[in-house]
Amino acid sequence: MEPDVFLSAAESSQVSLLGFDTESTGLRVKDQTDKLTGLSVSFKAGPNYISKYFPFFHQTGDNLPISLIPRIQKLIESKPVVVHNAVGLDIANCDTVKTSSCGAVELNLRKAFIYDPMIEAHMVNEELPSKQLEWLCQRFLGIGKYRDEIKAWTDNFGWDNVPAHLMELYAAEDATLHLKLHEYLWPKIQEEELDILWSTEQEFIKLLADIMIRGVRVNQIFCKEQSEIGYATMADIEEILGFSPSKPSELGPFLLNELGLPILKQSLKTGRPSFDKHVMQQYEDILEIRGDKTSQLVLEYRGWQKTVSSLYQALLTKLSPDGRIRPNFKLHGTKTTRLSCEDPALQCIPREGNKPWNGSSKEAFIPEEGFVLIEFDYSQLEFRLECEYTEEQGLREAFADSNRDVFTEIATRLELPRWETKQYKYATGYGAGLGKIATMFGVSLERAEEIRTTYRNAYPGIYNASRMASSLAEQRGYVRYWTGRRRHLGKFDSSKAFNSLMQGGAAEIVKRKMLEVDNYLEPYGDDAQIVLQVHDSIWTEIREELVPEIVPNVKRIMIDLPQFQTKFAVDSHPVGGKI
Repeated sequence: MEPDVFLSAAESSQVSLLGFDTESTGLRVKDQTDKLTGLSVSFKAGPNYISKYFPFFHQTGDNLPISLIPRIQKLIESKPVVVHNAVGLDIANCDTVKTSSCGAVELNLRKAFIYDPMIEAHMVNEELPSKQLEWLCQRFLGIGKYRDEIKAWTDNFGWDNVPAHLMELYAAEDATLHLKLHEYLWPKIQEEELDILWSTEQEFIKLLADIMIRGVRVNQIFCKEQSEIGYATMADIEEILGFSPSKPSELGPFLLNELGLPILKQSLKTGRPSFDKHVMQQYEDILEIRGDKTSQLVLEYRGWQKTVSSLYQALLTKLSPDGRIRPNFKLHGTKTTRLSCEDPALQCIPREGNKPWNGSSKEAFIPEEGFVLIEFDYSQLEFRLECEYTEEQGLREAFADSNRDVFTEIATRLELPRWETKQYKYATGYGAGLGKIATMFGVSLERAEEIRTTYRNAYPGIYNASRMASSLAEQRGYVRYWTGRRRHLGKFDSSKAFNSLMQGGAAEIVKRKMLEVDNYLEPYGDDAQIVLQVHDSIWTEIREELVPEIVPNVKRIMIDLPQFQTKFAVDSHPVGGKI
C-alpha cells in the first residue's frame, strides 16, 4: 500500500487532513527519558472516521515493523495534521525515535503543517476554564475519552506495558477526537478572521517545542547555596519579628492592626480578609513604598520565600538528568496571549533584580563551555506600544532619544520620585482606582485624585485611548490587537481593555520577533540558539567567538517594526553565572 500506510490510493486523494496522536512511556519526553511507544492516525472518509493505532515500541511485543515509520513520515508531510497540545508532547514524542534503535529512521512532526485544537480553543474563547482534550470534547462535542480499560494497566505497569490491542481502543480514538474538535472550532476561527494568523501560530508551536527540548543549563551549586542563604535569612527574620510572614493567620494582624492597612479583599464564603497571592502582591507594593524597617523585613522574608521555592528549589527538583531545565511553555496560559511558563515558572525571574533575594537570580543559569548566554530585552515594550494608540508626541519623542528617561520626565510632572512614578504607571495600567493609589502611597483620596488628574492632564491621549478601548470593547465584546488577534470579553472588566490591548499586542510582537530571530540563527546550527523566553526578553546561547557578529543583528531584527511610528529599543547583555 505504498506510500499511504493504511490509506488506499482512492482514500488518500479524498483526505484533506489527518488526526494525529502519540503515546509514550511517560511525560518526560522533552529530555527523552521517556520514549515513544506508538502513534495514531485518523481521517474522514465520507461521514465516517477511520483511525489506526501503530504500536512500535511496546514492551509487550506485537509491535509493527519500524519500516512503516518512513511511510508515516511521508504521509504527515503530505497532509495537514491535527494534534492536540503538540508543543507539550507530540513533537518531543516523535523526536525520541532518533534515540531508539531505529538507526537512520526519523519521525519529525515539524515537517507537517499543524493544527492544534488546544490553541484554537484559546483563540476562540480565552475564558474557558480548561483547554484539555477531555474537557473540550465534553464541552463542545458532548463526548468523553475512552480510557477505563487501560487505566489498570497504566497505573500498575506503565504506558509501554499496555498491550497494543488495548492501547488502540484509547489512542486511535484520541486521534479522531483531535480531528472532530478541529472541525468544530475551525469555522469559528474563520468566522472571526483568525485563520490568517494560523501559519504564524503553528510555526511558533514548533519553535517553542524546540526551545523546551533544548533546555538551558542550571548552576546547581549556586541554587543550593542561595537556598541555604534564603532559609537562614527567613529564620532570622522570624526571630526578629516574632511571627511568620508566611502564615496569613500571623501576617494578617500585622498588616491590618499594626500597620493599619485597609482590607483589600474579603472571602465570599467567610467574609474574612483574604490574603491570596494577588492581594499579597498589592500589600507588598504598599510595603515597598512605606519603607519602614519592619515592612522591609516582611518584604525580605517573602522575597526569599518566593525566590527559593519558585526558582532555586524548583530548578533543582525539575532538573533533567543532563543538568538542563526544560520548562513547559504555554500558549494558552494567559487570557491576553502573553506566554506563560510552568515546571518551573521561569516568568518569576525579575526583569530588574536588585534585591538580596533576586539580584543574582539569573546566575542560576549557565552556558555550555565555550558559549555565552545573551539576553535581548525589550525596553518598556508595552509603554512604547501605548504611544501608538495614544499618539502622545511628547512621549514618542522621549522614547526616540536615548539620552532621555521617560519615567524621570513623568515624575517631574507628577512631583513624585521616579520609583513611585513607575509604581503609579503600572498600577493604573492594571486598573488601580483612587482607593488603591491612596493606599499604595499612604496619601489621602484628595491627594490621589490630584496625582491622577495631573497625569491625565499631562498625557490626555492615554486617558482618551483607554476610554475608547473600553467603549469599543463593550460594543464588540472584544478588543483587537494590531495583528487582528482578539481578546474576548466574557466576564472581563472592560475597564481593563486598554491594558489587555497593550499586553496582548506586546506578546504578538515578541512572538513574531522570536520567529524572525530563530530564522536568522538557523544557519548557525548548534552554535547559536534560542534557549528561553522570559517576560519580553529572548535568551540565546551563542558560541563566544560569534557574539560580536550575532548580537547587533539580533537587536536590529527585534527593533525593526516599521508598522509603528514609535521607536522601540532592545537591551542586550550576558546573563547567567559561571561554575
